[in-house]
Amino acid sequence: MRIDPQTLLEGKNDEVDEVFSMFVATDEWEVKNKTPENVIQVLRVGQALLKIKDQQVTVAENFVEDISLQHARTEKELLQKVSRLEQEHKVHKAQQFGTGPDSRFFRDEIRHLEAQLEQREKELIQQRKEMGKEKKTNEELTGRLEEATEEVKLLKREVPNVT
Repeated sequence: MRIDPQTLLEGKNDEVDEVFSMFVATDEWEVKNKTPENVIQVLRVGQALLKIKDQQVTVAENFVEDISLQHARTEKELLQKVSRLEQEHKVHKAQQFGTGPDSRFFRDEIRHLEAQLEQREKELIQQRKEMGKEKKTNEELTGRLEEATEEVKLLKREVPNVT
């Protein structure tokens, strides 16, 4: 199966994922009986996959950063709202000696806001975990590519120049 790296760069995510799965599933590459052109082709495909995965990681990183900023803004707003409601609750409590339906409303509102804040924090943690997984995969592929490049260099030294 011959894969053109340029086509891969322009390809659909399904195609990229399929090639990536094949590439990662290979435990060991036997290059002794392969022509240098085939080894170079594999390295070019690997390089294209790394570029694609790097772009995906960058997109995911930007997404998580945007979500983090949104989360920080929302958290700040919710904390301000909780603080304001607590202050209003204290004033109201002082006026009515701490009883009445308004105090229940504020307690319910505070619980609701705290639950929202907790949910946002969980989402942020999950997104950070996913970004870490993508980074790890990218680093593994980079290592494999470097190893393969070194092996190609060794093979080129071993193979006499045929004109």
